[in-house]
Formats: sequence, C-alpha cells, structure tokens
Amino acid sequence: MGMKSATDSVYRELIKGCAHPNDNIRNDYIIMADIFIKGGLDCYLEECKTTNTEETRWGIKKGTNKPRYHFNPMIEITINDKPLRGSGNLLWVISNYTNPRTCTTTLTFMARGTGIAAIAEEKIQNSTYRVSYYNMLSALWRGARVNKDRRTIMMHKEESALRALQNLLNRDQRIIQLREAISQGRITIKTISKDNMTQLVEKLRKLKPPTSEAISENWPNVELQKEANHRTQLLKKYNTVEAQAYLTRTMRQLCMIPTAWQEIPLDELTNQTLIMLTGLVTDEYRKLVRGELTPIGTISQNTDCTKFPGCKCTRRAGSPSNTLVHRITECPKYRKAREEIFGEDTQTKKVNKIILGIDHSHSPVHMLKKLAKIAL
Repeated sequence: MGMKSATDSVYRELIKGCAHPNDNIRNDYIIMADIFIKGGLDCYLEECKTTNTEETRWGIKKGTNKPRYHFNPMIEITINDKPLRGSGNLLWVISNYTNPRTCTTTLTFMARGTGIAAIAEEKIQNSTYRVSYYNMLSALWRGARVNKDRRTIMMHKEESALRALQNLLNRDQRIIQLREAISQGRITIKTISKDNMTQLVEKLRKLKPPTSEAISENWPNVELQKEANHRTQLLKKYNTVEAQAYLTRTMRQLCMIPTAWQEIPLDELTNQTLIMLTGLVTDEYRKLVRGELTPIGTISQNTDCTKFPGCKCTRRAGSPSNTLVHRITECPKYRKAREEIFGEDTQTKKVNKIILGIDHSHSPVHMLKKLAKIAL
C-alpha cells in the first residue's frame, strides 16, 4: 500500500471513529485524530505501537517497551526566552565553557536587578563520550530524571542539544526520550544569547560556589551511537561506490568525488561540455573519436593501441588512459592552452581540484567550458 493510500485509509477510519456513539471510544478516536493531524502518519503509527493499554481497537498489541522513533505531538516542552518574573528565581545554569570535557550545572539564585548568587555547582560528564554534546545531554537527563528539584534550566539558544530537542523531525530515540523526560518533569528551559551566557558564566565563576566531584552519567547509551556510527559509515561507503558507478570514465578520471559533480547545475553546461564528459574528443581531422584507451590487460599487439585516440602521443607507463586528461596534463601540442588555464604547474592532483572548484578558486562550469575547447 502506498503512503497516500495508507494516509487516506487512516483518515477515513478516524472520521468514522470520531462519530462513534460510545463516548469513551469517540474520545479515544479524537485523541488519535489530534496526533494524526499534528504529527502525520508516522507519529500516528508510532503512538499505536507504544500506548500503555494491553490491546486496542487498532488491532495492535501494546505494552511493549520499544523506544519511540517519532516524537509524540501530544507531549510539549516549554522553551522560551522570556525574562524571569518575580522578585527572585532559582534556576540551574547549564554550560560547558569552562571545560569542554565536562558540563557545568550551577544552582543560581537571580533577584531583580543585578542580584545573583551561586548556591552549588556540579560537573557532569558522559561516562564514555566526554564531548560537549554528550555531556550536555547527560546533564539535561540528570536534571529531568535524577534531580526532581530542577524546574527551570537556563541554556544559550545556540546549544546543539537544545536545537536537537526543538527539531520535531529528529528520529534519534534518545532525543525523543529526553523530550518526554523534560515534559514529565515539568521543566522550563530559558534561553539567552551566547554572549549573555558567557558573561553569566564568568560572574558565577568569580562567586566560587561549592563544587562537588565530577559526576559520571551513563546516559545516553553510547552503544547505540557506536552501532549508528558503524551503519552510517557502511551506508556512506555504499552510496559513494554507487554514485561513482554513474560517472563516465572521463568524469571519474577528472574527479572521483561524486558530490563535486552533483553540485554542478546541469542547465548551465553547454552542449560541447556534455559531449566532452561522455568521453569524446576530436582528432586532427576534427572528427569525433572516443578518447579512451583499451583497458590495461586487454591491449592487443597492435602498437597503435598504445597511442592516445585523437593524439599521436604514445602513452607512457603510469600515464592516464584518457585523451582529455592527457591533453590537460602532459600533451606537448596543448601546452600553451594548458598553461593559460592552469599555469605552469599541471600536476594531475592539482588539476583535478581546479577543474571542479574544489580549491574554491574557479567556477566549475567556467572551467569545464575551457576544457571542452581543448577536447573538441
């Protein structure tokens, strides 16, 4: 069943359920319809699988402890940059400015005006990955699940962990779990600018609050991250090999990086450039020929097979098998044209970087147009 068909089927079922004569059933359908409207089909299906009841009319058994992979739109967290109200506020300031390998949480009392007092300080670090992102997640988790008195947390608005919490398309189950923990703990997150946070941290450091020993937190589960990293590397390697397979031999010899080619807008390439990228070059009679030597290992005894198609030059050991690459790196006939484009240094590695603008000194489209004049 396609995504559109599945969405339409759920939509029709929810409409029927919202008109059910039984009040309890109708209310359940209304709740599920609200989830469907706010979060779409993925969130709706996720809610069907993770509800606490034993079994529902949706035909799916419940009660499993499987982690969620889509956020629950019914759960909201309070994040704002509104100024603190009242004569005094008790809050936890979370930062990692003093030491990136630990996350510092300071219990702070802020009064109206410039009044500020640092009551206590904790240093929290992830038990495995002692980097700022994981330390921040561990500190937030500890504030939401371990220390129930942390009702207000202050962070700077550019914090990567905070952005992950605000991204409703995030499929990281740990972020979704942290969102739910913050919501259940009724925690409010106050955000301030990075500059204001820096000034606040400096003030708190000067007050020298009592500091406990570094606390090692084993959440989030880094084993999941290791598995995710491994799968990401395999997927990246597979995608790179697959993308390289779609490049022509000429494109591969000019540059093996698929993403460099993908960034070039096709509508800006001329017909000559496209013909060149297929591997065609012109010979001395202005006739189009395929500018590729026979692959190594299958060269016949004919000595002409060792000459570049379209050029009279003999291929030397270690030279490229492509006529275009030969012309822009070593062919004597095209030396002047080559130096006008690349200068005197025409090493293959440097040329490859210049061609697709990897060194950010030339426009790839403009450079390919120049190469087309050499090829054709």
